[in-house]
Amino acid sequence: MAYGRFLTYEEVAIKFNIRLVELSFLQEREILIKEDIFNFVKENLELRRNYINEYIICESIIFPILSIVSKHNNLPLWPDPAHQLAVLRKIIPWQEITDGLIPFYSDSAGRNAVPPRTFSAILIIKKLRGPGDREAVSRVKENRYIQYFCNVPDDKLPTFIDHSTLSRIRGRIGEEGAAVIGSAVLSGNRSTELRNSMMNS
Repeated sequence: MAYGRFLTYEEVAIKFNIRLVELSFLQEREILIKEDIFNFVKENLELRRNYINEYIICESIIFPILSIVSKHNNLPLWPDPAHQLAVLRKIIPWQEITDGLIPFYSDSAGRNAVPPRTFSAILIIKKLRGPGDREAVSRVKENRYIQYFCNVPDDKLPTFIDHSTLSRIRGRIGEEGAAVIGSAVLSGNRSTELRNSMMNS
């Protein structure tokens, strides 16, 4: 809390004679869920692999539940699952790309290294949208869908990478590393839209 030495809201209220009132502004509403959807959510809650990291929890547990609530209450859901970058984020084999790029990362980079997942996503954005290094980094910071696609958390957004680091890593992985990303993205049954965008841009 940004209140100097105060540790709780109550301490602030007492110090400045502020009246605190707690009100419930949410109303309970029954939602009828089809049995197959309910079982889908229930099974996801019980699978241990869905708790490996924050990304898996969001994709496998939180997002399906929010989708159901959104649909039954006519509420907008972000991210829009039909948005191009949301679709691409889901179909691109990120783990395969990360595994392929690990050999290009030196052990000395340590915890301050840009994750291969984020770096590869920025390169894909550059290929799809055509910006230079500096503009690509700016777009991640300014566009919530690009930030989501690149898997950059809000607290890391101001300092997650700079354009010079992007250029340096791209030079380190070279054509061989770029081929790892391109091969993983274009192999298998990927979307025609992605294949055409990558090849024609």
